Amino acid sequence: MDQFQQSIKGWRILIERQLRLFLRASRLKSRAVAVPVHYVFANGGKRIRPVLLLLACKTVGGRVRDALPAAVAIELLHNFTLVHDDIMDKATSRRGRPTVHTKWDQSTAILVGDELMALAYRSLLQTKSARLHAIADTFTQAFVEVCEGQGLDKEFETQRRVSLPRYLTMIEQKTAKVISAAAEIGALVGRGTVRQVTALQRYGLHLGRAFQVQDDLLDVVADEAKFGKTVGRDIVSGKKTYLLIRAD
Repeated sequence: MDQFQQSIKGWRILIERQLRLFLRASRLKSRAVAVPVHYVFANGGKRIRPVLLLLACKTVGGRVRDALPAAVAIELLHNFTLVHDDIMDKATSRRGRPTVHTKWDQSTAILVGDELMALAYRSLLQTKSARLHAIADTFTQAFVEVCEGQGLDKEFETQRRVSLPRYLTMIEQKTAKVISAAAEIGALVGRGTVRQVTALQRYGLHLGRAFQVQDDLLDVVADEAKFGKTVGRDIVSGKKTYLLIRAD
């Protein structure tokens, strides 16, 4: 294993530890909320977005530990989108386990998603940075756009044809914006220059687009046991994926 891979592995461990400590310190009083919130994170995950945030911070010369609260916040935001997305898609499994609304009920899942966003802002505001206003603005814009992107995704389900440019706009908001925000926030925490922050923000945007196109492909060809979700779910639900648009 090379040095870069070792760093990524170490950061994932660091993020998992910080997530556990943060959730424990939050002392959620209602078991109806606390148990499913902890369930969401109990099975781990790739933690791509928080790792990217730490990497961006390190790239511009910042300290990884300074970026940990923001990294936890971006992971909480991401999992909010998953919990609510599963409700809208009527998905029964996520990461090889029952989704929150399947294991409990829809009302619980909505409440859990809301709690994750509240906790995300709590963690974000623990970031010690002179650029906290810009960091919060970037984070909030990602939150707004992921909701708008999800709205477009639902609109497209009832439309016979969707153009490739409109699809790209949708995935930019729904998927790429949070990944882009992770890279941008990392650069802001690390005190990157305007040029560095912009470059990393654009990198995250392109990476996020590619990530969604790959996810569209995996929905068709993935091994369901490894994918952790029902293969073919997007096609059955009428979603306009990259493959469907290109084949039309």
